[in-house]
Amino acid sequence: MYRQFTSALLLGFLFALTLAVAADTGTEGPAAPPTVEQAYLGLSKGPLKAARLADLPEDLVMRSGDLQINLAQIAAETNTIEGQPTIREQLNSNPFFILELLATRALLLKEAQAAALDTAGQPDATVIDAYLESLVAEVEVAEQEARAFFNANADMFGGATYEQVVTDLQAYLRNEKQQAIVQAHINSLSERTPVEVNAAWLQQVAPGALDTAVDRARRSGKPTLVDFGAIGCTACDLMAPILEQLRTQYGARCNVLFVSVSKEAVLGARYGINSIPVQIFFDKDGKEFFRHIGFLPKEQIVAKLAELGME
Repeated sequence: MYRQFTSALLLGFLFALTLAVAADTGTEGPAAPPTVEQAYLGLSKGPLKAARLADLPEDLVMRSGDLQINLAQIAAETNTIEGQPTIREQLNSNPFFILELLATRALLLKEAQAAALDTAGQPDATVIDAYLESLVAEVEVAEQEARAFFNANADMFGGATYEQVVTDLQAYLRNEKQQAIVQAHINSLSERTPVEVNAAWLQQVAPGALDTAVDRARRSGKPTLVDFGAIGCTACDLMAPILEQLRTQYGARCNVLFVSVSKEAVLGARYGINSIPVQIFFDKDGKEFFRHIGFLPKEQIVAKLAELGME
């Protein structure tokens, strides 16, 4: 035992010495494997963006410490999700989406258990919910925030005054802020915890998942505006003529898209759409630049596009 311990110390010392020599001579160690986001822009809806591609056993899709997710688990989870045939087709073409659902649930459960909340004996879903609720328990909405939102989106309230809607509006904005905090926390899961994803499997499934109008636009080398909404939603319908004007104004220089979340449920979920309409601006490199919830006047859209170089 003593000899093994001494050998381990010696190996550790030699490793540290190697790093010191490399730093002193300006040489670098092996480059880190790319992240999911670096290799497949936009594939992850957030939680696995920072996961590293790795050479894993064929049936092992993801690994994080003692947590493992395999192909059988993805197939089983897919079969439990009920929905219209179109949704099933979308899920079948994007098994990575199912992986993120499973990974998010498992990683959040580990964090919730580490937080030592008073949830002993509760189902996993209840434990996770309690953990997420603890993250947003202190969120409040100031009066000036509510009034500013009302003034910017007056058309959404059907002629009602601020005083008539302030209570519901504050509850709505509080919920939006809470969702944003929770989503940011979920999106950074693989930044807080090292995660590996099977590189060979991802190479097989990523092309199908990225075969969408939004993902193609992000890879076009041009700025992109995507409006996520649904026909029949008042604020969404108000956006429709503005999108047409923008397409005429910018032509082929800029992508202007509308995505119906009722038809593209998985795509909407991938982009974190919890309410509609939502406008997402991407720069020419496909990186998200700005996101807005609710009706967005044309002049404000034009101003944002100008920031992306569209004059």
